[in-house]
Amino acid sequence: MLQRRQVLLAKMTTQREQLVELSLCWQPAIKVIDQTQLVLRFVRRHPVLITGLSGIIILQRQGVTGLLKRGWQIWKIYRFVSKLSYNLTQKL
Repeated sequence: MLQRRQVLLAKMTTQREQLVELSLCWQPAIKVIDQTQLVLRFVRRHPVLITGLSGIIILQRQGVTGLLKRGWQIWKIYRFVSKLSYNLTQKL
């Protein structure tokens, strides 16, 4: 019984060391995923800020007409997606 316990403890120690090695390999990928999640959470919580900054960037690059064109394109896309989602939900 004591010998089996020692074998199990040794096996647990080996597995624990392997787990540490694996976690070190995955750490950079997990860090990127965490940062991406933080950015997405910020964007979801501050849509007006993101929209305003996007407008300023477009305004600086393309002027007022560029801003109006982009706004019109976004509006048309929004209307299309809204109608499409409405039609799809009505068919269900």
